[in-house]
Amino acid sequence: GIPGKNRRALLETWYAANMKKGLIQREDYEPGGYLSNIDQFDAEFFGLHDNEADNMDPWQRLFLEVAYQALEDAGYGGSMLSGTNTGVFAGRDMACASNYGKLAAEHSPLLLTGCYESILAGRVSHALNLRGPSMVLDTACSASLAALNPACMMLREGACGMAIVGGINIKENLVSLSENPMENILTGNDRVCTFSKNASGTVFSEGIGVLVLKPYERAIKDGDMIYASILGSAINNNGRGEHITTPNSRAQEDVIIKACENAGITMDSIGYMEAHGTGTLLGDPIEVSAADAAMRRFTNRKQFCVLGTVKTNIGHTVGASGMASVMKAVMAMRDQMIPATINFEEANPLIDFPSTAFYVNTETKVWNNQEDVPRR
Repeated sequence: GIPGKNRRALLETWYAANMKKGLIQREDYEPGGYLSNIDQFDAEFFGLHDNEADNMDPWQRLFLEVAYQALEDAGYGGSMLSGTNTGVFAGRDMACASNYGKLAAEHSPLLLTGCYESILAGRVSHALNLRGPSMVLDTACSASLAALNPACMMLREGACGMAIVGGINIKENLVSLSENPMENILTGNDRVCTFSKNASGTVFSEGIGVLVLKPYERAIKDGDMIYASILGSAINNNGRGEHITTPNSRAQEDVIIKACENAGITMDSIGYMEAHGTGTLLGDPIEVSAADAAMRRFTNRKQFCVLGTVKTNIGHTVGASGMASVMKAVMAMRDQMIPATINFEEANPLIDFPSTAFYVNTETKVWNNQEDVPRR
């Protein structure tokens, strides 16, 4: 990268030159949500030599930066956690590979560690001298949520005192691939229309999100600022289905129930559900059906729970998408507001919302704040 230059300007210059040569066309751009300035990094701040930083791919640099920002926001910046039993749990989809090492002008032995996917979490532990468990999990699009689950378990078991949990996705190539294996779930335009009759697929985007977790009692004792409490979590797999990638409605229903049981709550106490919401015509109905089936185990009430997804706003951030969803829900609780779901005018004909416990709100609304009704 070129320090100080906006990434979009750099890409525009590069693409303009290639379009002038006739190598690519404007329509070859792949629509998505892209971050600016991913090439900038303060090596000295993190105690790294410039040579080492030059040979770190943007995935490691950005995840380290955002992890540090999360710690600062939690009140634990600087060296406050040095030597502590703090764990780092990172989710990323390895299919979104980094080509940084292959494109390096000079090949250095430092590229091995700087571009090694499994060192993503270890880079944070190393830079901040954290002694707790450190791991990278890849379960494709659910990677950051899959990372959240063991973090919560280890905190409960005392395996670590605090946990840094996050997800990341970076797109190095902004040109559409002629043979993209994910083509069947990509929309033909630049809008994600989840739950809508206009749903035609998703848009892949970039993003990095990090949470700082601590056992609730200890957070209260330490006087920490608490955005929200994770009461419980659960994780499972489809098992054997028609195809390995085919969603299993019953498995999704089961994992929702397990999460509620683990949290010690009934599902009808939930006022908002953040869906995966990829925006495909067939995938969305399966997810709504699973959530509604889980809700029916507790109540037959209709259309009392808001259903939303952050993907209509920012696109599908792949391995970071679960973290984006959690953060949206947490911010909604913090602000006591449920954001509108955009790109929704008429419901997907395969989803009969009036017969379910859910509805899609198209205008930002106040989240009920009665003392006896928790925002959950």
